[in-house]
Amino acid sequence: MSSEAKEPREKLSPIVVAALIALVGTIIAALLGSPLLTRDRSDNPGSNPAVSLPTITIEGPISAPLGQRTYFTLMGQNVTRSEWSISGFTDEPIAVDPFQPGHRIYVEPTNASDVGSSFTIAVTVYGAHGQTAQATRQFLVVAE
Repeated sequence: MSSEAKEPREKLSPIVVAALIALVGTIIAALLGSPLLTRDRSDNPGSNPAVSLPTITIEGPISAPLGQRTYFTLMGQNVTRSEWSISGFTDEPIAVDPFQPGHRIYVEPTNASDVGSSFTIAVTVYGAHGQTAQATRQFLVVAE
């Protein structure tokens, strides 16, 4: 038989155990609320599924007859305002604020020297949180 003497183990008091549990809980709570683990998504609205990004398309013909109005329709979703321009037709962008889906614009070429020339409609739209979308559409000026 062994005559080894065993040292009695000291037990942790219930107060020390409770303090350790509270300490671990505090550390976990601090880490969960830490900026290292959470990201503020307000700086990137596109990453927030609750924020819908704006979209825009331009519908209309491929040609615009000289001396006649030709209409184009700006079809957008989640758009608060827009700006459009046509190089050679408009000097500065034209603002549409507030934007309504299905907004119509027209061109009326009057310069005979423009027959056979191609022009581009450029539209930029803005969403509620500052996001943007763009679209372009070309048309050709033709004789009547």
